Amino acid sequence: MKKKQILSSSLFLIVILFLSISFADSPAKGADPSAENIMFKRELLFFKEIPVVITAAKKEQPITEAPSAITVITALEIKESGAVNLADILRMVPGIEVMSVTASNINVNARGLNQLMSNKMLVMVDGRTIYLDFYGIVRWDSIPVPLEEIKRIEVIRGPGSALYGANAFSGVINVITMSPAELAGTLVSLTGGGNDTWRGTVIHAGILDRFDYKFSLSGDRRNQWKDQDERSGEFGRVNGSIEYKIDRSSKLVVSAGLSHLDNDIFPNDLTGPIDTEGPATYLSLLYQGSHSMFRYFWNRSDYEIHGQPYLPESDMITDIHDFEFQHSFSPAKRHSLIFGGDYRIKMIDWDEMLYDEKRENILSFFIQDEYKPLANILLVMGGRYDNHPLTGGRFSPRGSALYSPDKNHTFRLSVSSAYRTPTFLDSYGSFNLYPVSLNLPLGIKFSPPVKVDHNRNLDPEKILSFELGYQTDVFERIKARCDLFYNEIEGLIFPDMEGPLFSLTSPHIYWEAGYLNYQDVRAFGGEISLDILIAPRLTGKINYSYQQLTDKDTHRRIRSAPEHKINVGIGCKLPRDFSAHLSAHYVDETRWDLLGIIPKTKKVDTYLLVNARLGRLFMNDRLEVALAVFNLFHDKHREHPLGAELGSRLSFSFSYRF
Repeated sequence: MKKKQILSSSLFLIVILFLSISFADSPAKGADPSAENIMFKRELLFFKEIPVVITAAKKEQPITEAPSAITVITALEIKESGAVNLADILRMVPGIEVMSVTASNINVNARGLNQLMSNKMLVMVDGRTIYLDFYGIVRWDSIPVPLEEIKRIEVIRGPGSALYGANAFSGVINVITMSPAELAGTLVSLTGGGNDTWRGTVIHAGILDRFDYKFSLSGDRRNQWKDQDERSGEFGRVNGSIEYKIDRSSKLVVSAGLSHLDNDIFPNDLTGPIDTEGPATYLSLLYQGSHSMFRYFWNRSDYEIHGQPYLPESDMITDIHDFEFQHSFSPAKRHSLIFGGDYRIKMIDWDEMLYDEKRENILSFFIQDEYKPLANILLVMGGRYDNHPLTGGRFSPRGSALYSPDKNHTFRLSVSSAYRTPTFLDSYGSFNLYPVSLNLPLGIKFSPPVKVDHNRNLDPEKILSFELGYQTDVFERIKARCDLFYNEIEGLIFPDMEGPLFSLTSPHIYWEAGYLNYQDVRAFGGEISLDILIAPRLTGKINYSYQQLTDKDTHRRIRSAPEHKINVGIGCKLPRDFSAHLSAHYVDETRWDLLGIIPKTKKVDTYLLVNARLGRLFMNDRLEVALAVFNLFHDKHREHPLGAELGSRLSFSFSYRF
């Protein structure tokens, strides 16, 4: 039944594609052919433009010179997606897995390493890290930036520790926001839809002599997929910044933001969701010069934790202070050198899990050299040293060679390593769980405790990655990219259980659990992507990802990583200022080994998620109204065995700029 549904949905999408091409190839009634031709030439020039990225090398460079596999999501693509949260926007990126556990709890990772409490991908906003250090996770809905403020998202697949240190294990995501000049004016946006979904945003920005400023206020809420009267998450955000232009090439920027969330997280296979409520704030001070950068930022969260019988209501307080600098210069002709350092202070206080406040101080330095021995050859070499109080010093090198026989073809060979340090939960957490009630004779229910103890002797997780990449322009209307990878992964950290154990003192029967360097993995695969200017007013994207992960000890395939993934996107500009966008995401079946007193394996079926959006502009493009559908064909599916079954959602939105 499931395969028939996917097949019929796929045939429908093919019909839509052919109808779109037929429509786009024929000029609108009464249209001036010469005007249509001029418009298409403009579209072609825009399509051929080479994006500039900053995340791959910590500096601006054409994407064709980036030493990593990188994808850019533009502000237009964010709007056309119709998504109501940031994580769903990433579904279109090749090699990226987006796993929705509840309506407001989503995990994101790259190349087969996704999991509950995903902690192997570094996420930043304008270069500022935003992960929650106790778990190492990202609270996607707590990011204090509305979707309408984002200029682009740069997604790197593959290790990034050579520049960014710990947690840049499987990749890096950098959310880059618009400047006050790009946002100048006021934007009001409102979205409402099924599952009691609401989003509201107000953004105002302006320029006063040497001062640029921007301010945003946003909030959203949504209910659970299954019980649509039960709240899944509620979020509020305030964000702002002031820029002072010192001269044409340097500026000072002060930014601050606050987000308040009330939603759940799914920490592991043993327990249900944990409710978290409270504020997260940040303050950032930045000096940006033509060759130098200095930044200090402070991240703080104060979450009230409740919702499970084993965990009394308590507060988790996190304070992060981060000082970083970098400087770039050209020591010789065809050389570009960048170096810098970082000092990070992490403090976490959570009595129920840690007993007392824990603190880690981490010092790091990095250096990277780019050298062009010939005009069409670029060599990139560098590395970063990090000193961690538990795992000691760690050096992460990277090397890349790029060769461009002409302007339309680029080949890349990269070798890199990365690591992930144990989280505070892995190293310091000590607590008891009561995850299961066992049914005994005479109707007696017994809940044996699971004693979880810390392990300060964990090694960091390590990855050595080899990549081969190729990108080209075909017939001026097709951008093609292929990235192949082979990864050797050591010491993945997982919880491990032992029991039943017996004691003369209470509790007499119990299990023990802790975190271990449990698994070594070999992984290989690749991604192929095409961006196509199909016809005037019609663009398309298609990408395919393949990956296979194998346990190096047992030689068994790790089936929690989907082997095949396909994404297709079609965007069309219609007459009378209408626009339409359709995206489809096919994900292969997975099987998950779930931890528990009685371990078990559960399957997640193959699914096809189709999303659509139809919008129209009014009042000289200042007003837009749109209708969006999430899961157009109502393909009910789970993305994790313990997660909710995703349904469909219809939403209506309008935005007005003045």
